[in-house]
Amino acid sequence: MSLPIPFEKGVLGVLNAEWRLKLETPLIIRNESKAAIKLQSEDQTKGRGTELEIVWLNSEEKLSSNTKGKKLYSELADFNYNFEVNGNRLRVEYSIPASSIRGSLRNSAIRRWIAPDYRNIFTLRKKDEIPKEEIEKQIMQAVKLLEDKKNAWFDILSLFGNAFDIDSKHDHPLTWAGRLKINVSLDNDTPDKEITYCGKKVERTDAHAPQNISLNIANRGPIDPVTMGARSGGLHFWLEMSEGQFFRIKFHILNPKLNDLELLDLWTDEINEGFLCFGASGGENNGRASIVEENYELFVSRASMLSTKIEDLGHPKPSRSDLLLDDIWVGAKLPRNDLKTVGLENLLILKGDN
Repeated sequence: MSLPIPFEKGVLGVLNAEWRLKLETPLIIRNESKAAIKLQSEDQTKGRGTELEIVWLNSEEKLSSNTKGKKLYSELADFNYNFEVNGNRLRVEYSIPASSIRGSLRNSAIRRWIAPDYRNIFTLRKKDEIPKEEIEKQIMQAVKLLEDKKNAWFDILSLFGNAFDIDSKHDHPLTWAGRLKINVSLDNDTPDKEITYCGKKVERTDAHAPQNISLNIANRGPIDPVTMGARSGGLHFWLEMSEGQFFRIKFHILNPKLNDLELLDLWTDEINEGFLCFGASGGENNGRASIVEENYELFVSRASMLSTKIEDLGHPKPSRSDLLLDDIWVGAKLPRNDLKTVGLENLLILKGDN
């Protein structure tokens, strides 16, 4: 039985999808950066001061300073950000990394499509931790799963890519690029980006901080492992993207398949029902969103048997159609339900094939 190979016939179609999502609960995406927060209250352990100071620039100095042996500043875990060069200026902005969204979607697909006993079959432990015979056995099990085309692992791995580290003696390497590319952008046109703590607005006094989204300051007190009660001191603080804001996910799927559409249906339902959350949810229902807008554009090579059917359907052409590709690609804007009726199973059949 031969092992299926992605892109065996090249690229004959592209599905572009775009979702606009609204955050229903705060989103937490931490990085390694720490700001410094000072609570202006008599009892800092309570964490309920009405005035705060947040310092991004030289925060390490603030965190190491103390008065009469007491630290005035606490660590504030920052939200994820990236840097953008604009002319001769460097700009820092908060962002949602595509890898975070991608990981959530992949985990959802595995959780719903793969039986628990097989979910770790494509995750190799370090080679020095297990005998070579066990590695060989796991590799053979993985190959067997991909040979069985009824198994969903190939559909997931062909979409997201696979980096299964095996040595060169195997005839069928299990490493390839995926068919899916994801881009994430913030879609927040609110001019007044606020920071709030305990329901009260915090003034932005540090011009070095990113200011492109609204944020909440959240905290949690440490738990005593013996009594399971609150332990005094040491509150943990972090920034989270506040609810009510919007972001967009753009999907770029090469050689789309019917099972890709099934996954889009699955993800749509799980997101809107609150079962699929993004970011570091921590089991507290953070990162819950709802899809408020969907757009789909299908492009098919004229060499594919599917191209004639796309033209005959009479759907509007994509607004972003590339004129340079008009002679070799056919494009159409379609609702998600109509994508299932165009016959994607015929995409990889070339005109002239017997």
